Amino acid sequence: MPNPQGDILRREFYSRITPAWEVIPDGVLLDLRGMQRLHGPGANGAESICALALREFPIWSAGLASSPLAAQLASLMGGMGKGQKLFSVPRGAVPSFLAGFSINVLSHHSREVPRLHALGVHTLGDLQVLPKNLLSAVFGTVGDQLALDAWGIPSGNLGTNDSGPQSLTVAAVRFAKPLVSHGGEKALRRALAMRALCKVSAPGRWSLSVCWSSGASSTVEISGPRGESWPAWLVLLDDLWAKLPAHRQGIRQIRLLFRGTDDSFSSQLSLFEKSGDAQALGLAMFQISQKFESSLAPASEALLEKWGARWAKNP
Repeated sequence: MPNPQGDILRREFYSRITPAWEVIPDGVLLDLRGMQRLHGPGANGAESICALALREFPIWSAGLASSPLAAQLASLMGGMGKGQKLFSVPRGAVPSFLAGFSINVLSHHSREVPRLHALGVHTLGDLQVLPKNLLSAVFGTVGDQLALDAWGIPSGNLGTNDSGPQSLTVAAVRFAKPLVSHGGEKALRRALAMRALCKVSAPGRWSLSVCWSSGASSTVEISGPRGESWPAWLVLLDDLWAKLPAHRQGIRQIRLLFRGTDDSFSSQLSLFEKSGDAQALGLAMFQISQKFESSLAPASEALLEKWGARWAKNP
């Protein structure tokens, strides 16, 4: 059966790794170009990502290569091994790695495969040595793509995801002891609203994922906010909170996610900038205290610290 909560968590995980990713029938492609500062260079960075994935999801194997097709095939090779099940293909070795595979792996070119067989092309190595002008003459513009795939040359960028706008983790917090205080929950809502105010300026779809001390979990969604002021964000969090199961008590961890409805939304790219979260939060608290003198927003942070709140850095 479909698992909406699992899908949301997976999309959030992919977006936390890179803003360019795409789900395919047997897995997911992640574009790791430019990710060195976040995850580490080369294979080391890929291994750290695999370790993260293995902790959060039942990942079978992973492949690292310079093109989507080569990465998919490398992942299959990783599934044949032991240990971490990661197979890495050095950039200069991609053509020779691909050469031995049958052209049947070109599933996205299923119409062209029979014609390639008729030309005596049975492996990607055969395709590599086929003159490009012949490919263009027989297959037109598709011939250029066939040549790029055979040599392991990426021909474009991945989409942001498979289901529309990308997701962004706005805030995530874990408590050293279960949060059972009604006042503590109100403080948590104010703190989440402040972080939403700091990070997002576009309308969209919000989801709140909560893990309870009993081991159960809940995920609720809502659209909004209905304005740009501080009270509008408080209303959004209150409305989200009202959707949570009333009988649940003892919050262990909670995550607030945002999915934009506008194609121009690009807040996820803030992952690659120097973090200014602390400064933005401090400025927001100061502005709120100046404009709304009765607001308890600044005091919320101190109250949550008493419950052992540990906020994720740059989630």
